[in-house]
Amino acid sequence: EMLVTPSLASGILPGITRGVVIEIAKRLKIRVAEKPVTRRELLDADEIFLTNSLAEVLPVTRVDSSKIGSGRVGDLTKLFRISYQKEVIKEVVV
Repeated sequence: EMLVTPSLASGILPGITRGVVIEIAKRLKIRVAEKPVTRRELLDADEIFLTNSLAEVLPVTRVDSSKIGSGRVGDLTKLFRISYQKEVIKEVVV
């Protein structure tokens, strides 16, 4: 398993949510690659999600008219979403 995310050099923002998800992946022993991502890579991905502070981990099941993977929310996306929410709860409770 591997988490691929666009590199900061590609123009994305170094968001807190993105950083937390990367740390979660590393803790779970999931390889992380930060690199430019092509449209073809998106279309060939098993699953895709976006991160931001409001939606946290937002599943993507289609790009334009193309189904991504099974067309359903993937297991890793679910894992990252739940893990991220647990991190938020830990921060709020402490």
